[in-house]
Amino acid sequence: MATARAPDECAPALITQHPVLNGLAPPPGRSKPALRVWLSSAERQHGTHLEVARISGWVHQDPVQEFRDRVELANLPTGPQKG
Repeated sequence: MATARAPDECAPALITQHPVLNGLAPPPGRSKPALRVWLSSAERQHGTHLEVARISGWVHQDPVQEFRDRVELANLPTGPQKG
């Protein structure tokens, strides 16, 4: 299960390993059929598999616990507390 943290934290290392990935993203607001066409084109151009070296400094976290932590952070009070 991927977490929201992984794309943000892994992208720079993956782009360093595979510069072709820089800027490679589906066009926003496309339908599923249009996304399939885009993906098929990207796969023809770049392949379906890239070797990825271990990312140094990556710390694995249990995805369920990470989700709980994010929910906890989102629920923290942000303004002055009435007391």
